[in-house]
Amino acid sequence: MHYSSYDSVSCVRTKVLTTQRKYARKNAEEKANTVAAALNTLAIATGNIILREKTDLTIHAIGKLRDVELVIFLNTARTTAENAIGELAAYGYSQNDLDELINASEEYYDAIRGKETGKSDRVSAKAAIKTIFEETDEVIKRVDKIIESFRTKKPDLYNAYRSSRKIYDYGMRKKKQPQENPSQ
Repeated sequence: MHYSSYDSVSCVRTKVLTTQRKYARKNAEEKANTVAAALNTLAIATGNIILREKTDLTIHAIGKLRDVELVIFLNTARTTAENAIGELAAYGYSQNDLDELINASEEYYDAIRGKETGKSDRVSAKAAIKTIFEETDEVIKRVDKIIESFRTKKPDLYNAYRSSRKIYDYGMRKKKQPQENPSQ
């Protein structure tokens, strides 16, 4: 069997890309495991149930994630770690670890970038938005519980807060009726 030089170059390029992707994935999985452990420890210490559930992963479980799922986890973990880097220092997770996570996630993302890039971007953004809404809902629920103590002590504050929590749907419009023109 005779191979052209194009076939051999293409084969070598494919092997190189596959090797780079495997290395990038392994590195990303290790960094994901490190940040998951630190965030999970922080979640347990602070009583953050949502964060605890999202970061309760083993290296084996991380290895079983699909590419898009791993990208989502890396992006979510990165954002969470950036927001809590001061608190994570107490659990052995430093700015240097965060920088390594960022580099590993970017390297992995570049390695898998291809025809599914747009989809993974959308899925990742959707997951990040969902996480932000869940965290915001949790904060609002806590504030709602706290404000109850002001019901009798400071009724003006309580009433102003409850009023600000009302949702007004201004998105609906009534169909505008045509005006009658008397000159016709």
